[in-house]
Amino acid sequence: MKISILQMPVAFARPDENIQTLRRMVDAATREEPDVLVLPELWRLGFYPQPVERLADLDGQQSRTVLAELARKNGVNIVGGTVANRRDGSVYNTCYIFDRTGEEVASYDKAHLFTPSGERADFAAGSHMVTFRLDGVLCGIAVCYDVRFPEFIRKLALEGISVLFLPAAWPASRLNHWQTLTRARAIENQLYVIAANE
Repeated sequence: MKISILQMPVAFARPDENIQTLRRMVDAATREEPDVLVLPELWRLGFYPQPVERLADLDGQQSRTVLAELARKNGVNIVGGTVANRRDGSVYNTCYIFDRTGEEVASYDKAHLFTPSGERADFAAGSHMVTFRLDGVLCGIAVCYDVRFPEFIRKLALEGISVLFLPAAWPASRLNHWQTLTRARAIENQLYVIAANE
């Protein structure tokens, strides 16, 4: 499985500009014929404008349409980072995953919200873990702060995943934590961790 990570220069609170950036980056990345493209956390808005519900994507419609189109057009699987997704009166930090045909094969709402930044005041937490297959390979998804919860990642490993995708918006000031935690989750579970940071 050949994987390309798109570390986007995200324009804060400018979703249309970020979608255009994404299109350009996907065009460039797919020249190398990857099997999977991985986006960072909150690529559509940045981390994150307030009030977040004002710019959140209603049921992820805009993001899902764009990601499905890019996956289908380029014949590539896409692990769509996350977007602020307004659904059922709440805002979730949601990852959408698409296969090469543009079909949505899974979605995941970030389960562990980053308490020090007050993320719980703006987002609702997801309630379940998610596995999915890309090109026959069983994969799992976690988002950013989720990596600090080894039991959560272990449960995914026990489901039999071979690859863990980990979109994030992790700050440079805690780079050492990021590197240590991603390596630890890979080593202790004997799986590949594909970490995409903004």
